[in-house]
Amino acid sequence: MTLIRIVVRGVVQAVGFRPFVYRTAKKMGIKGYVRNFGDCVEIVAECSGEKLKMFVDALKNNSPPLSKIESIKVEEIDSDKYYDDFYILKSEESTNFEESIIPPDISICDECLKEIFDPKNRRFLYPFTVCTDCGARFSIIEDMPYDRSKTSMKEFKMCERCSEEYRDPLNRRYHAEPIACADCGPKYELYRGLTKICVENPLEECARLIDEGYIVAIMGVGGTHLACDARNFSAIEELRKRIKRRYKPFAIMVRDLNAAKKTAYLSRKEIEILKSFSRPILVSKSRGTVAENVAPGLDSVGIMLPYSGTHYILFKYLKTYAIVLTSMNAAGEPMIIDREEVLKSSFQDYSLVHNRRIVNRVDDSVVKVVAKNPVFIRRSRGYVPLPIELREDFYEKNKAILALGAQENTTACILKGRKAYLTQHIGNLSNIKTLRFLEDSVDRLAKMLRVKEFSAVVVDMHPLYASREIARKYSDTMLEVQHHFAHAYSLIAEKRIEEAIVIAADSVGYGYDSKIWGGEILVCSPKEHINERFAHLEYQPLAGGEKAVEFPERFVAGVLKKAYGEVPEDVLRNFDKDIIEKQLNSNLNVIETSSCGRVLDAVAYLLDVCEKRTYEGEPAIKLEAFARRGKACINIPVELEDRTIRTTEMLRWIYENRDKYKKADIAMSAERAIALALAKVALRAAEEYGIRNVGISGGVAYNNEIVAFIKSYVERRGCRFYINSSVPCGDGGISLGQAAFAVYNLF
Repeated sequence: MTLIRIVVRGVVQAVGFRPFVYRTAKKMGIKGYVRNFGDCVEIVAECSGEKLKMFVDALKNNSPPLSKIESIKVEEIDSDKYYDDFYILKSEESTNFEESIIPPDISICDECLKEIFDPKNRRFLYPFTVCTDCGARFSIIEDMPYDRSKTSMKEFKMCERCSEEYRDPLNRRYHAEPIACADCGPKYELYRGLTKICVENPLEECARLIDEGYIVAIMGVGGTHLACDARNFSAIEELRKRIKRRYKPFAIMVRDLNAAKKTAYLSRKEIEILKSFSRPILVSKSRGTVAENVAPGLDSVGIMLPYSGTHYILFKYLKTYAIVLTSMNAAGEPMIIDREEVLKSSFQDYSLVHNRRIVNRVDDSVVKVVAKNPVFIRRSRGYVPLPIELREDFYEKNKAILALGAQENTTACILKGRKAYLTQHIGNLSNIKTLRFLEDSVDRLAKMLRVKEFSAVVVDMHPLYASREIARKYSDTMLEVQHHFAHAYSLIAEKRIEEAIVIAADSVGYGYDSKIWGGEILVCSPKEHINERFAHLEYQPLAGGEKAVEFPERFVAGVLKKAYGEVPEDVLRNFDKDIIEKQLNSNLNVIETSSCGRVLDAVAYLLDVCEKRTYEGEPAIKLEAFARRGKACINIPVELEDRTIRTTEMLRWIYENRDKYKKADIAMSAERAIALALAKVALRAAEEYGIRNVGISGGVAYNNEIVAFIKSYVERRGCRFYINSSVPCGDGGISLGQAAFAVYNLF
């Protein structure tokens, strides 16, 4: 018998890979061993020929869902040693768990689901059923290595039967740290206020309450959600009133894939995303079958499939096929994870709470397909804290950099060697609770990665961003990175490319000239030490400063005063014309901005799509939905002059012609005009610098019409096109770009 040594590299530690190898070998009658070996897994097997091929194929095709095989090296070895069985050996001494991944929370697997709905199984209808391949992970971890004693499951002593499964390498639950059953694991209880409701089946009663129109707080994997029937208009209106979210779209969870297809128009790629073990919220085109106030003014809906036993059991009892499932938090605050805080809240009518402590708060991830590319709007549960793999020679392995992101949609990033570890979604740092959440998340991630000090701490250039307060805790000195160059470098880092022309387009970012940027064409070539702002959208006055973005008319007033010398009489609806004109004339609290986001907001206002911004990006998001009703059939002027993309004439034209054409056609034509201008200037920069990589990053990168046109335009002219796919295009990806910029340019 030939002795074969197999070395498997990739994400193969702390993901149940060794037990999987053991079970596969035993099933095939292969003798030998498997062990962790440095940063890889080593297998020695007595097999050859067809059996070896079958074994390697099984490793490639049937490995655990969290594993990711990068390479498999197979070689014959000389040895006079033979084995009487197959074994899991202790890790080789050089193995360092710092190199193992910190596993994310993933959806329940099919095998566990079968057990939950099998009346003969001892885990029948037990909501916390998991195995080695599924369930809660990061949300319950206190420290590494990933052992039960370092999770919140340590508070639940395993019963004898669970203990037997845990110790049996042939069992799916071998070393499954969250292993539990109804006899020894966490349990759910139902409350009204602080009063416990004694019912035999809390989940069945919870489902009945939702069907009857009540709002229920449901404590889940990484936090607590507020739930109600997604087809009940009145229940949704009441929920909006209680949590003060007048228009912000709610995510919904649907019973199964058939219900998802009934709710949204889904492509094959979108179905793959929905069914993935990460189970994110998918933003897709709505069929209009749920209540219209789920996503007011939008033609899209955010849907997700059940990802825990709790969800599947609820849907067993629910009559409705779709429920609103939105994070439970006060405006601007982190999602609630504490059981007692849930019970004291006035948001809900009833509370379904469990007694397993949530260590790490993890919001649902949000994904959207843009120009046929899946992009993150929010990267959190199901993905965090899996690392982003960077270039082989990216950074010294024994050093670490901390980057603290932006002000809104914040994440932090710890860069360690060639791996970038982003925190879960944090939120808006203007709230003190969110600021503390950021600090706690950085501390926990650093502890798990065994990072004791940082060689650099990186922040945004904006002098008033709250992340600076956190930075001082970790370093006396801070490295500053301009917001839009951070967007650009997030793209360069994740795509592992050497240089690019990047369209960095969003709402706001503090610029080198102390003005507010947001419509930038950047030349980034680290190898040539080039970081240049090649061109930008025209600076426009915004009366009232950054806080004025709530009312797009203030921006419109500034642009049209520039065009006509005074603010037209019929432009302002919520403010006095004379006051705004005096402010613009005196330049008192007026900022200049090149923001593409503000231009899109202005178009939305002029076309009566959105008058007031009640949540981030609302006017532009509603404009995108409105534009899909029209055609790009109008030639709207957007000119380039001295590397400045002029927007005054565009907005003046829309103001004068808004009643002469179909407004949806104007909306689509305006988006196309902006896209064409950005694409032309990016190609001009590419030609001038001899760079063939063109990309887009920033909040505008979520606009499918703009991105799809730019992609088609630059690819037809021989350039490669890139958009973020491993981190969010928006500010949630800024921290990666900050860390990458620091490595390339500041060391």
